[in-house]
Amino acid sequence: MMTSIANQIKDEAFKENLTTGYDHQINAATLLLREGFVVQTEPLDIKGTYEDILDGKRFSDNFDLMVSYPVQIEVKSRNLHFTNVGNYPFSTIFVETKKSWKKRLNPPLFYLIVSQKTENIIVIPGNTHEHWSEITKRDSKQGFVETFMECPSEYVIDWDEFIQRMKVR
Repeated sequence: MMTSIANQIKDEAFKENLTTGYDHQINAATLLLREGFVVQTEPLDIKGTYEDILDGKRFSDNFDLMVSYPVQIEVKSRNLHFTNVGNYPFSTIFVETKKSWKKRLNPPLFYLIVSQKTENIIVIPGNTHEHWSEITKRDSKQGFVETFMECPSEYVIDWDEFIQRMKVR
């Protein structure tokens, strides 16, 4: 089957975003290791296509990080400048697509949101999902329209508070 030029471009953009996200995932893992946690992550796997991700099956129950087993953590990087929750540029924070959220058998306990500009991390506790809302938007990088789950910033915590919560688990 022949792949169209448009799909090849989407696949290349997808792979570039996947690689960027993985770099931030490894940085978050390193910070957690420095705090004394046991961290497990899978190697980067860029097999598949943009369309594989849209169907949501491939990563439906994978986690970016497993910390001090059994704490499952998802890492999302954003091309935004922030150093903490207080200066995050929006009142809500994208968590993940609704499709991905609905397919998860075991939702992550935490979502780490990494600034690609500052490397600072804010954290969405998974147990706040009852406060999340849905928003349908066009993904500016990938070009598709998708429904996302978003969390109001008042339920988001800074990195230091996250580390304290993890240490008392």
